[in-house]
Amino acid sequence: MKAIVFNEHGGPEKLILAEFPDPIAEAGEVVISVKACGLNHVDLWVLQGNPNYPVSKPHALGSDVSGVVISKGRISRFRCQFFERWRSCYCDARNPVFSV
Repeated sequence: MKAIVFNEHGGPEKLILAEFPDPIAEAGEVVISVKACGLNHVDLWVLQGNPNYPVSKPHALGSDVSGVVISKGRISRFRCQFFERWRSCYCDARNPVFSV
């Protein structure tokens, strides 16, 4: 798996392309083949070292993604009561992952 990561805080010059082992979905997780990824203001704050967003390093930015679920751990599929406009969603207590 390739990812854009940083090992120290700063600006865009701190971002590097790195190679990691392919992830394996554990209970309550899915693995997504990312087709598009965006950075938002929180990602920029993390990169700049905002103390309200501590992270371990190397850290991959880009929490806004779109892609295809390629594997899943032990997880339940159900209609999500909070997001009725979506056809279905995979959810755990921490992060909903939606398919439309």
